[in-house]
Amino acid sequence: MRIAVFHELPVQSGSRKAVNEISKRLKRRNTVDLFIVGSKRNREESKFFSKIYFYRFLPVGWKGNSWKKRLRQDSIELFKLYLLNKRIALDIKKRNYNVIFIHGSQFVNSPFILRFNLWPKIYYAHAANYALVEDSVSEGLRNLNGFKLYYELLIRRIRNMLDSSSLKKANYIFSNSFYTKGEIKKIYNRESEVFYLGVDHKKFSPKAIKKNFDILFIGSMQETDGYSLLKKAVEKMGKIKIKALFIENEWVSSDAELALLYNQSKVVVCLAHKEPLGLVALEAMACGVPVVAVNEAGYRETIINRQTGYLIKRDKKELQRVLKLVLGDLRLRTNLGKKARQHIVNNWTWDLKVKLMEEEFLKITHE
Repeated sequence: MRIAVFHELPVQSGSRKAVNEISKRLKRRNTVDLFIVGSKRNREESKFFSKIYFYRFLPVGWKGNSWKKRLRQDSIELFKLYLLNKRIALDIKKRNYNVIFIHGSQFVNSPFILRFNLWPKIYYAHAANYALVEDSVSEGLRNLNGFKLYYELLIRRIRNMLDSSSLKKANYIFSNSFYTKGEIKKIYNRESEVFYLGVDHKKFSPKAIKKNFDILFIGSMQETDGYSLLKKAVEKMGKIKIKALFIENEWVSSDAELALLYNQSKVVVCLAHKEPLGLVALEAMACGVPVVAVNEAGYRETIINRQTGYLIKRDKKELQRVLKLVLGDLRLRTNLGKKARQHIVNNWTWDLKVKLMEEEFLKITHE
């Protein structure tokens, strides 16, 4: 097959990492070309694709103080992005691909390229409307009033309409979890088929090294990722060594470095609100490290409660109790870790997940 992959994903994102891992395995038996929109080319990604067609897009930065820039971002730049996607669609069409495999956009969520006459357009939903922060957890709305508040509400409505109308042009939709499948049905009234992501169980594997950290947390400082809950839970637990890897401050340069962090930790804590799937939990379990996660969204589909980790309610005391239990019992941690590793090897490898996607591509091309 000849497969065109398209995305506008940020560099430091699990979604972009997933696209690379999927493409790397599809490339073994197919031609896989990437059409990518961004501000900077990442030449290290060339190994995942047969060819890369890079299209530069430099949005004006906005940090909350220049509403002229914000207005430009929400009007002129959106139109420029639309025209750029139209051009890319023409470039894809003239190269005669069997499958157009489309992923998300950091600019508009469901990319404009879905609107153009390509066949078959398969949209992979890494999340439902992940680029638009929900009002319930948005600090930005709380700090606005008057015209700025009305503008923000209006532009969110417009962006939601753009997102919805683009996604509905997809010929097929794949979801990364049953949670995401349900959200897509609720938000867009579209059916989708679940094709899970995976983990590289060879890169992420157990290592007999010293445990330098009691708890590992990976995410952002935003309230949506739940770090504040972890801080509250450990306040009265004595000397607990936490390694918090925040995307705002630092990030790891390789999977090897990330796997080392997992292996240096006794437990990994995952507390994100409405996490669609959760690659962190999968990678931790592949390293034989038990996970404590909130019993919500995608975590419920990857973690087996009391076997590969713990699923808990979003509660400070509950989190504290389970952390004390796991950190205080080496034998329990070891058993959880062994079962977690086996769970990944049996059910969550990239080779297994991509094989299922490839089989579906072939079925679609023969319809």
